[in-house]
Amino acid sequence: MKNTIDNIKEQFEQLQSKANGNGLGHLSQNAFSTFNKIGLPAVGHEEWKYTRISSLFNKEYLFPVDAAAHELTAIDLEGLRLPGHKEANELVFVNGLYSPSLSIIRSTNLVLLTLVEAAKSEYKPIVSAHLGHSANYLKDGINALNTAFAQAGLFLHVGKDTTVEHPVYIYNISDARSGNIFSQPRSLAHIDERRSSRPSSAWARARASRTRLWRS
Repeated sequence: MKNTIDNIKEQFEQLQSKANGNGLGHLSQNAFSTFNKIGLPAVGHEEWKYTRISSLFNKEYLFPVDAAAHELTAIDLEGLRLPGHKEANELVFVNGLYSPSLSIIRSTNLVLLTLVEAAKSEYKPIVSAHLGHSANYLKDGINALNTAFAQAGLFLHVGKDTTVEHPVYIYNISDARSGNIFSQPRSLAHIDERRSSRPSSAWARARASRTRLWRS
């Protein structure tokens, strides 16, 4: 069995080889360099001193790359929906990837783009100013790893003087029925001044006996 860390490095190299100037390559590379430098948090790390995660890195993981390549169905989702979902925008992420087929968008004035699309659009200054600017990723290996794999995330924007009539529900679902999942959900929500919106979020697992590897 290949070492998990070596597998992560191999997957990251493949991701970067496909980046091709997508606007997030530099951020991802800096974050992965940070991960290589500081490694995984150990007992000496204040936020992780009561959490042992070394055993998680002795497993084989599946690396989701295709938002459509999952077994979750709309029927599976029914039991996970939040109260009031029939009047909400529902953004569904499966194994860290946004699933358009399971999501329902009711507000026409809600801007939704992939992070890669946003980084190459008029919203590039917003992405540059806010994505990955958490001080934690400079001192936390898991957060750095999450930032390195952020390219599959979603950009949500509510413009100035805009009212989003329907609340925004975000579902992060781990479907580990096919194996252990290396899931790195990362999205950016930017809500401009003098706006109105109501975001909510929920986490769910399709099966508890498998392992997920992520940090929210």
